[in-house]
Amino acid sequence: MTLIAQPIRGLIDTAIESSFAGHPDFQVDVIEQGYVPQVLVDRHTMLKLLSNLFGNAIKFTGQGEVVIAIRV
Repeated sequence: MTLIAQPIRGLIDTAIESSFAGHPDFQVDVIEQGYVPQVLVDRHTMLKLLSNLFGNAIKFTGQGEVVIAIRV
């Protein structure tokens, strides 16, 4: 595991692109509430976690809108 400082918004955007690519019927909104710092993470592990989270959003929402709020 390699920990690297990453902007959390960039990780979220990458995971959104891969998770929602085959689902054009979804509207995805990302809301940043306040200053969002970089985080010290293992990029691969964090992208896997976010992809699983977004996959569940697709699975249990079906269609419509998914809102992702980032706040510290």
